[in-house]
Amino acid sequence: MKHHEGEGQPPLAPHTPDTPPQPPLKPRRAGQPPRGQPAWPFPAAVPARPAQPPSAELPATPPGPEQGPHPRERTSGKAARAFFAMAALFCAGAVAQPAPATIGEALDQGGAQLSAAEVKALLTGARIAGLGGARQAPFELNLSGDGRLSGVVGRARLNATGTWTVNDQGQLCTVVSWSSGESASACAHWFKLGGSYFTSVMTTRDAVAMARTVTK
Repeated sequence: MKHHEGEGQPPLAPHTPDTPPQPPLKPRRAGQPPRGQPAWPFPAAVPARPAQPPSAELPATPPGPEQGPHPRERTSGKAARAFFAMAALFCAGAVAQPAPATIGEALDQGGAQLSAAEVKALLTGARIAGLGGARQAPFELNLSGDGRLSGVVGRARLNATGTWTVNDQGQLCTVVSWSSGESASACAHWFKLGGSYFTSVMTTRDAVAMARTVTK
């Protein structure tokens, strides 16, 4: 009787690999360390490094002689100085007021009319300057102690000579002749407001106040 190959022998076991089978992979949850690494002390996130304080061994370099303040600092300093200067003026009451146009305005601002003695003491040996006449021509006159005067008149600065006196009403009266052959005479009251002087032919409040400069 013919036997087939393999008859009467136990069945062969199936071939298996050398490594044992691995269980199926499960999904990794958020924050879980990668497979094969310990669960602790694996951090969930790397903390940020704290800011390092500036080194005490490296102080800030002071500006050298060629380095000046920043332009913005210079501007701020100028603005501060201007502000305090204006504040000082206001506190001291030294803010300039507009020149009075009339005798009434001069008196309202604290001005006063000068007496005959005050006018004579003020003008003897002084130089007076301003605008005068119908054409408002400039003039400069030197008043000497002997009652004579000299100077220049008009925009052409013509040489002028003449005389001056102070009457009982405190008016300065002048008689002036200049090189063109013309002459003029006038009398005017004098007023003082602070350190400024004004003249007027009349003393009414609506009379025009003419500014005068007095130097000695």
